[in-house]
Amino acid sequence: MSEVKGIKELKEVIDGVGVIVALAKEVMADGKVDFTDIAVVAKFQEKLPILLAAVDKANEVGAEVKDISLAEAIEILSLLAEKVKAA
Repeated sequence: MSEVKGIKELKEVIDGVGVIVALAKEVMADGKVDFTDIAVVAKFQEKLPILLAAVDKANEVGAEVKDISLAEAIEILSLLAEKVKAA
């Protein structure tokens, strides 16, 4: 029997994508990318640990999805709904 995986890495990847979407939304709020968006770089640096964790764990997501339980699927869908609502 194979090892049962959790969903920690999948949640980290979702968090990382959420950070990228939020920063992109902020940059594009005025419809253009220009020098005034340099302030977002500081926010990007603050969120870098989240992004690095997402990239680092992305290769483990496939194994997690293969054995996802109903409770884990509901947790992931709730997290996705939260991220969509925040965007």
